[in-house]
Amino acid sequence: MKTHFHFIVWACERVDISTGNFIDNASIDLIASDSDEALTRAKKLVRKNVYAIHSVIEHFGEECAPPH
Repeated sequence: MKTHFHFIVWACERVDISTGNFIDNASIDLIASDSDEALTRAKKLVRKNVYAIHSVIEHFGEECAPPH
């Protein structure tokens, strides 16, 4: 059975030092083969100063698979 991965990337302008909160953040859901690809693509989609992988979700089957 084929699988694919959703990478949820958080991108923000800055992280508040006192709270650790991401300021002016965006959540980006990408289907990618690995975290490097996900971060590279996120940086092309949304221009921010800080990027972090927030979560990774493995899907079984091809329901959300990108076109080949």
